[in-house]
Parts: sequence; structure tokens; C-alpha cells
Amino acid sequence: MKNFTLRIALLLIATLSAFASVWGQDLPPVVVKPPVTTLISQPSLSDLAPTERFLSTEGAFFLSLPKSYDVAVPAPVPPGQQASGHNYVWKLREGVIIVGFMDFKDPNFDASSDKGYADYIAGFKAGVIQMSKATVTAERALKLGKLRGHEFTFHMPSGQTELARSFVAGKHTYALVAIISSEVAGARALIEKAFDSFELVDRSKAMLP
Repeated sequence: MKNFTLRIALLLIATLSAFASVWGQDLPPVVVKPPVTTLISQPSLSDLAPTERFLSTEGAFFLSLPKSYDVAVPAPVPPGQQASGHNYVWKLREGVIIVGFMDFKDPNFDASSDKGYADYIAGFKAGVIQMSKATVTAERALKLGKLRGHEFTFHMPSGQTELARSFVAGKHTYALVAIISSEVAGARALIEKAFDSFELVDRSKAMLP
């Protein structure tokens, strides 16, 4: 289980690393809106309307982020595994934010037990460290209703701070990752507020308009 979950985390963070490299640059050609290249022209969480939120009908969750994201790509799936998911990317004044989910159909994936959950979180943490060459500066357990999660704060070689949260609900996993801009005062507080708003919705209702 541990090697399995480590591969999942490695692939997730590989996606993060690819998009993190676009900070301050044009986004790749899969953008769904015109790319932005200057810090001042980028949208800010401070300008977000109180009622605005992003809803993923596929992942059945919402949180307080702009409805329009910059990039959406299928989540990387370990070879031979039965899973699907998406990663959504926002390039904001406060930093680069990636929110993703994975739905597993593989009978070998079980993060509902204490050991399975601990293995998954350990793999997630190890994946960030291995891919980003980052060091852990803080971590804490999270609880969102019945949903178990964990938060890590990493110091990256570039000097930036990376905030990563992961939640597990049965065979569904969720990741909220941000590389925080050091140029914007209060950037972390705004990102944490957005992450705190993360909430699951009834999957049978998520597909409704």
C-alpha cells in the first residue's frame, strides 16, 4: 500500500511541479482564458465576491475560488491502476493554486483504515519532498466533518512556501496545493481562507445545474 500511495503522490506532485514553473510566465496552450503575465493584472482572492465559488461537478466539491480556472487537466494515474480525476489550476496574484481529486476503482486501494490512511498521507508527503526537493516546516491533522485530512507546509529551494492539504473519503482523494507568492502581503491568509471553505457535495446532486 505504501509504495502504491507514494506513486499516486509522486504523480500528483509532478503535475504541480510542471504548473509551478509557469509562475510569472505565460501558461501552456491548454489555457481556457487569455494568459496573464504581470502580477498586477492577475486576479486576486481579495477581489472575490463573498458568494462566488468554484464547483467541480466531476469531483463533487466546492470551495471559494474563482469560477474560471486557468487550466484543467486529467489527473495522472499510476500505470495499471483503475482511477480517474482532474486537476484545476488557478494563477492568482497570491500564488499558483492546484485543486485536484482522484476516484479509485482499484480494489487494492483502501485508505479507510487507520493504516491505509496513514500510508496515503505518508506517500503524499514523501512525493512532495522527492519532487520539489522541499523541506517540511509544519504539519497538522485536519478534520472536515467526517473527512480526515492533513496539512503540510513546505519550504522550497526557491525560497517560496508551499501549502498542501490532502483529504481522503473512502476511495476518493482530494488535494489542495498552493505555491504562495512572497510579493503579496497576506497571501497565505487568503489562500488558507479559500482552502478552509473546501466542502464535499452530494455526488447525486453535483451533476445537476
